[in-house]
Parts: sequence; C-alpha cells; structure tokens
Amino acid sequence: ALAPYDSLNSEPPYTISSLKKSISLAETINISKRNTHQRTKIKSQHHPHNRQTRANKKTQYKSQSKMKNSPFLFDSVAENERIDEQNKIHLARQTLCLHH
Repeated sequence: ALAPYDSLNSEPPYTISSLKKSISLAETINISKRNTHQRTKIKSQHHPHNRQTRANKKTQYKSQSKMKNSPFLFDSVAENERIDEQNKIHLARQTLCLHH
C-alpha cells in the first residue's frame, strides 16, 4: 500500500526521480547477474580439467589420424587375423578328436 501523503514533506513519497533510481537499480542488478553468469560459464570452460580433456581429445585425434595409414596397424590386423584362424583350426581339431 502507498504511504499517505504528508503535506509537511516537500515531495510525495514516490517521485519520478525515486522511481527512476529504482528502475536503474533493478537494471544494474540484472546486468550484474548476467555478467556473473557469463563469467562463471567462461571459468568452467577454462577449468584445468576441461583444458586437459580438450588436450587429450586433440592428441587422440592426431594419433588416430596418424595410425590410420600406419604399416604397424596393418601388421597388427594381419597378426590378429592369423591368430584367430589358428584358434579356429585348433578348436575344430579338438572337436573332431572328441567326437571320434
């Protein structure tokens, strides 16, 4: 409720200048909240853990692209295929021996 107007005071309790001050204070508070939110967001992006994660991803991407055409990778794949084939032959021989 509005305070009663006191005729002894030189101005009413709610003047235009006091309303302008209230509005500018509210705007200042909103700007401050927004800036604090943005600052917190940027800080979290630059947190050492996040920087390390980004660095790890970058390193992993580089190593993956280097390994894509690496002769070692082809040798490794060929070796795994050879081992798988040997294991299949060994298991097949074991099952034949068990059934006879």
